[in-house]
Amino acid sequence: MRRWTRQNTITSVFVMIGIVLVMWGVMMLRDYRIEIEGGVPILVARIFIPRANAPQVSNGEPGKLIVTTSSKGSQVNGYEFRISRFRNMAFAHAFRSVDPKKEIAKLKPGKRYFVQVRCYKANNMGRTVTGRWSGTTSSVVRDK
Repeated sequence: MRRWTRQNTITSVFVMIGIVLVMWGVMMLRDYRIEIEGGVPILVARIFIPRANAPQVSNGEPGKLIVTTSSKGSQVNGYEFRISRFRNMAFAHAFRSVDPKKEIAKLKPGKRYFVQVRCYKANNMGRTVTGRWSGTTSSVVRDK
């Protein structure tokens, strides 16, 4: 009879996590294909999802930004906005909206923020498939 040791338990947990990750990857790659752009592999949706135009950012009240992109109408189900303090979008926060206009609050006044937008759409199985991110737009949050 084989005894379960701590090492066997840890190994079996990692094997199960690996199996779950492989299954998730297979499910996700059904909706995307891999293309090489500029020497970098990127995921491109298999169904047509229009790329969002670069967002227009306006300063509303202090500590808030209003992000607007052009509407793609019935071609998409909604928009995903992401905002970061860094140009490379590190530590970005994402927000989803069915409206092409989003007000983002609780920002630090006087700081520069970078914003990107992408469209998303449901495929024939009901899963959400996202398009590519738009160009980056930056704006400084207004002080009082």
